[in-house]
Amino acid sequence: MKRPIVIITIGYIIGIIEGLYLKSSIVLFYILIAIIYFITNCNSKKKRPIVWNYFRYMRYIKLYINKQTIIIFTIASIIGNINIFYKEAQYTKIQEQLQKEAIIKINGTIASNPIEKEYSTQYKLKIHKNYYINIIVKKTENKLTYGQSIKAIGKFQIPETNRNYRGFNYLEYLKTQQIIGTIQINKIEKTQHKENIIEILNKKANETVKILKQRIQQIIPEKEISGILIALTLGDTDFIPEEVIQNFRNVNIAHVLAISGMHITYIITIIMTLTKKIIGKRKAYIFTIFTLIGYAYITGFSPSIVRASLMGILVMISKITHTRNDSLTDMGIAVLCILIYNPYTILDIGFQLTFGGTLGIILFQGKISTIISAQIIILPISIFHFNTFCPYFIFINILIGRIIGIIMIASIFFIAILIINLKIASTLVILPKIMITLLLFISQTAKLPFATIYIATPRGWQIAIYFIIIIFLIIIHEIYFSKKNTPTKKHFQKIIQAYKFYLLHRVNRKAKVIGKILIIIVIIISLVIWLRPKDLRIHFVDVGQGDCTFIETPRGKTILIDGGESTILPYILDRGYTKIDIVMISHFDSDHVGGILEILEKLKIGQAIISKQGEKSENYIKFLQIINQKNIPVRVVQKGDKITIEKNLYFSILWPSKNLIQENILNNNAIVAKLNFANFSMLFTGDIEEEAEKEISKQYSKTKTLQSTILKVGHHGSKTSSTQEFLNLIKPQIALIGVGKNNNFGHPSEEVIKRLENLRYKSSQNR
Repeated sequence: MKRPIVIITIGYIIGIIEGLYLKSSIVLFYILIAIIYFITNCNSKKKRPIVWNYFRYMRYIKLYINKQTIIIFTIASIIGNINIFYKEAQYTKIQEQLQKEAIIKINGTIASNPIEKEYSTQYKLKIHKNYYINIIVKKTENKLTYGQSIKAIGKFQIPETNRNYRGFNYLEYLKTQQIIGTIQINKIEKTQHKENIIEILNKKANETVKILKQRIQQIIPEKEISGILIALTLGDTDFIPEEVIQNFRNVNIAHVLAISGMHITYIITIIMTLTKKIIGKRKAYIFTIFTLIGYAYITGFSPSIVRASLMGILVMISKITHTRNDSLTDMGIAVLCILIYNPYTILDIGFQLTFGGTLGIILFQGKISTIISAQIIILPISIFHFNTFCPYFIFINILIGRIIGIIMIASIFFIAILIINLKIASTLVILPKIMITLLLFISQTAKLPFATIYIATPRGWQIAIYFIIIIFLIIIHEIYFSKKNTPTKKHFQKIIQAYKFYLLHRVNRKAKVIGKILIIIVIIISLVIWLRPKDLRIHFVDVGQGDCTFIETPRGKTILIDGGESTILPYILDRGYTKIDIVMISHFDSDHVGGILEILEKLKIGQAIISKQGEKSENYIKFLQIINQKNIPVRVVQKGDKITIEKNLYFSILWPSKNLIQENILNNNAIVAKLNFANFSMLFTGDIEEEAEKEISKQYSKTKTLQSTILKVGHHGSKTSSTQEFLNLIKPQIALIGVGKNNNFGHPSEEVIKRLENLRYKSSQNR
């Protein structure tokens, strides 16, 4: 059997994925495999034409799937499945134990350097051999040091899952780092314990890296350049400004910032060049192996570093043992080592990108360029996570390929000298600085017109189809274009020729006409299904402290009402949209417009709807700049206006009036809009307060205009809004309360809840 390690790796990954997403065993999958295997081993006595002979095609499946393969694959997938279920049970057990006590006391060792927040400092606390907890300490507390033993006393919190549809899952993210949860620290007690050799080595490695980072920042004060140098040599991207990282992502070159096989190749080349003539090739290989282990150790064993270092070590071992090295097998060993230790690493973006790029290079080696081959596999993964595509990425990657070698060699030499002597290193820093500046200049192409195209998040089945097509094309290429004239190749060529002959000569005109008619019918049915009216869907998006409502109309139009945080953009892309037909901004407080401004900048907008502004706030000025730059149509509405969306669906604008209320001018003149659809209606009230509600109540007291099926409660349920008189006129069946910054961190006032309960009591009495 060829490449058993690869089969084991694939099976193990399938077992993990089954456990993570399907939350079930893999019996059904095995039944499917068994059926395929049974069919491939059946003998058909009935003769069929070569085109329709199903058993001829099974011959090619048997080239890749045989009895041994199925057994090994099955065992590996069961082990992967068991491992992920075991890990999940362990996480749940530990979390449940920690949640039992209101205040917990837990011993551990500080396993990270401090991460500074606005009002607190975060550390990673090692509590078990393979488990950690984040601890949040007030800034007023004394600093903790790496390797320090403490007793943490505080309240345990389980990380939150995704707040919105397909949103960021913080719980899963922490599991990739083996973190159980977070403790808000009330008190810290210092403890002592005898350090073992591993802990001493960890401490020394951390101190070494810390000193190196400080020296780099001392010699290179420019944050962008020093941050990239640290990322390229020490594997830490935390020192790179977010804007720079975003530029690299937007032009699809973020992989350059992660330590990869390219970095390890240069390290191996430099070490071998310097040592092989002095100590001999064999000893140089051994020395290189230990150097790579030490390098992976001080850089933190991230998935990309482990993968690159381990594959480099396996190459060195093959040189020492004079055996043939197989890249796919080496990659399989690296994957297994990482996923056996922590199966949740499969969710890590760095893991997916580094192994995806390596797989692409291996699969397409000798067929197309290395840059393009890596991107073929990386591209759908990158789009899935970052939702961006750069049309210039091939040319940019070619440019990067020309300079990255010089950057890496110069940077590695600089770090080596930096360890020995700071003064000498400061004189050698010129070349790395120049080359990294050039790299930064290339990343600025992200600001060119059409450099960043936002793409809706692809679905899992779409990515699966993409990779199935890639695998299918590789298999065809391997069989059809093989230099060896094997029986398999002859059979394959005969099938291709048979298809050509059958389509050209055996299919008569009548059959071709029927085929065309069937294709047209399928297209028409698909169009009817696609164009037929759907349900009106109203989504209330959790944006933290703020309001946001996303609406999908029956005819496929999209409406966004307010948006308080940057989480809106990924939410819209995850929903499958890159265009918003109508953006309605009730008023320009940050908790209603903060995320909208990003949407206006990055997506296609059909129309923006606002009201007359009595005050030119900073957000409003920025809004004007964006709409002028992108030529977005703006409609200024007031009481009495009607916004028609499509048949039987429209907005009635009920507020503001021509004469603006001067008290709390932004809130009290927010747009109050009623969405009408057949017998359903919903009232959006922005942040209007008591003054505005009294005026609205006066003007609509003798009509049923305010009556609505659903009420979006004003000002996030604040006690300054939702007067009883106003609620009595609306008579909602359902009242929804948002989250806001002006209302005790999002908790609605008890007064408003009582008013709503009183309203419900009255309505039930009237029935």
